[in-house]
Amino acid sequence: MEAATEAPEEANHQGLEYQWSVVRPRKKKYKSSRPSTSHMVHDAINKIGSEEKGASVQKIKKYIYANYKVDIKKIDVYINRYIKKAIKDGELINSTRLRSGAIGFFKIAAKPKPAEHRRSGGAENRRVRTPAEEGRGAPGRLSALQDPKQEKGPPPSSSVTAVMDLIDEVSLQPLTTSQFVTPYRMTYRQNDVEKIWDLVSLHESVSIIIFNSDRKKIVLVRQFRPAVYYSGIAPEDRGRSTVDTVKYPGIRGLTLEFCAGIVDKSKNLVEIAKEEVLEECGYDVPVEKFEQVITYRSGVGVSGDRQTMFYVDVTDAMKVSDGGGIADEGEMIEVVEMSITELRVFLNQPEVNCPGGLLFGLMWFLQHKAPKD
Repeated sequence: MEAATEAPEEANHQGLEYQWSVVRPRKKKYKSSRPSTSHMVHDAINKIGSEEKGASVQKIKKYIYANYKVDIKKIDVYINRYIKKAIKDGELINSTRLRSGAIGFFKIAAKPKPAEHRRSGGAENRRVRTPAEEGRGAPGRLSALQDPKQEKGPPPSSSVTAVMDLIDEVSLQPLTTSQFVTPYRMTYRQNDVEKIWDLVSLHESVSIIIFNSDRKKIVLVRQFRPAVYYSGIAPEDRGRSTVDTVKYPGIRGLTLEFCAGIVDKSKNLVEIAKEEVLEECGYDVPVEKFEQVITYRSGVGVSGDRQTMFYVDVTDAMKVSDGGGIADEGEMIEVVEMSITELRVFLNQPEVNCPGGLLFGLMWFLQHKAPKD
């Protein structure tokens, strides 16, 4: 264990911190005294990994939990992010060749791929852009996230933005079983007329309007939504066994949303909202800070599911992680901050890739909570 703290590893730790500071200038604010994530992950792989397959992410975490004085809840997200970043940088190899990020078995690469040898314009260097930024918005309009008049500060960033829209091998199959959706055909009589309606049963959910009062920014999330992607495929192409991802790139399925989550635990709604804010956006907020806005019905033509919206004011002091969701559950989420000016520009677009609940919530915020000019 003592050899793990020698000067060469410390130098590597400093280099990693420098790279992160370029992307997230405010990282110093949350700097921990614990060993670097790279140090702990590499140590775990060296100690418990096999020569052929390496070490599974579960065993890596178990080793770190057992051998380092770390907060289990907070370190988990850093381990997932480091593994995904290290794979892209060529420092780790996923021996199972899974595409789900921090899932599978990992080995230390013999020769890390130098950052300067990456292809310019490749997935590693690409920032995810909205459909409006791709030129599908109104002529002459800028996306709210590219407003040249926005104030200076750290740009919205996430460790998953480089691959979020890298979608391929898309195919469609009939749904037989699902833990999230239950399809039904409802027959009924209305005013003496026999009728049929096809619907699905979904979980109840929560969404949260998050406002960082220190920086005067709305905190949103961006992610890939298969249903939105599918709806953008022309009817004549939906019957094909596979989808042409050159004709239909993954960016078509990216949406801007509030932090949200389904109610699938035996907890009250505000506790679930608190968990979602921590997991997706990295803020640890006391439950008493949450204000219930309204409960409404979503997808009234198909699901009619119930969603409860909350509002919460956060500060930089509440930021404990980068957020981004739970990688082990397949979540890939980018945290996006939007100023009041950007918000107004966004709402002024003729078309946006987002749910109606986001539009309602943003307008509610502007009317009830936004700082007055």
